[in-house]
Amino acid sequence: MKKHVIALAVGAAVAIPAFAQNVTVYGVIGQSFDQVETSGVAQTSMSSRDPLNSSRLGVKGTEDLGGGMKLSFTLEGDINPQDGSGDSAGSGLTFDRAAFVELDTGMGFAIQAGRFANSTKRFDSTAAAGTNLLDLGTFLFSTDTAGSVGATTKLGAVSLWAHHSNDITPASSATTTNVQGGLSESGFGAGVVVSGVDLKIAQTQRGAGTETVGTASGSIAGATLTALVSKSETGGNASVKTGNTQLGVVYPVSGLNLRASVGRYTHDTNTNEYKYMGVMVEKPLSKRTSVYAGYSDKDVDNGVTGDQTVATLGITHSF
Repeated sequence: MKKHVIALAVGAAVAIPAFAQNVTVYGVIGQSFDQVETSGVAQTSMSSRDPLNSSRLGVKGTEDLGGGMKLSFTLEGDINPQDGSGDSAGSGLTFDRAAFVELDTGMGFAIQAGRFANSTKRFDSTAAAGTNLLDLGTFLFSTDTAGSVGATTKLGAVSLWAHHSNDITPASSATTTNVQGGLSESGFGAGVVVSGVDLKIAQTQRGAGTETVGTASGSIAGATLTALVSKSETGGNASVKTGNTQLGVVYPVSGLNLRASVGRYTHDTNTNEYKYMGVMVEKPLSKRTSVYAGYSDKDVDNGVTGDQTVATLGITHSF
């Protein structure tokens, strides 16, 4: 009798799959010493500015549901390493960068729900070699999209994604230049690798406003070349058109990463158009820690007003 009970218990244990959940805490923390000159006025300060990767703290996990299905989640928020607050405003930690769940159906596509980067914000604004020290805005719809649903899939060598969100921003907090409140938002994108060149394009529409972003990256003779082009239009009666173009290169030599980028921002209704450039030397101390020195220059077309230079020396660590 005991043998039969033991056999049944073992059989039951084998029949019931043990699905493990893997949870990871990750993040980036960086500090820099900056010399910033704006419109001829210089200021020196410590900063959490990190041109390689902004400081953040996140938690992510995955559970195997069986049958090829997986459920995962991501919670990610900005941190200010100078005082331990959640962001530069001194507030507590909030998962404002990402807070979503994703179901991989095991049938070639996945579904997301929550707060995640919209279709065009999937492209990093520092894509051009990561030497953007000037906090230059690339995206019209720069906020992460809350209350969204999205889907991703891959058809051969082509990756596809899309998202949609209703009433993403209360109308009372809307501005005429970069956020249209109380409106729905939707977008889509596609990516493909052709002959070693990674190409991506995406569009996001919010109310009457649209934004289109395209990137290309590839390697030649050991150097990584990147390009980003974005075009935006706010729509409505006071429609504003803007554009941003970035070109960059990263070249490893003698244990260093040499980075450089150039770009131009255009605006059709005022004289605050500008061009910018940046150079940087990065020294990896380990797989996760690097020190760097960089310099960027922003030249506004209207003269001296708004011109800015940044010289920085910093350290960054990922975990």
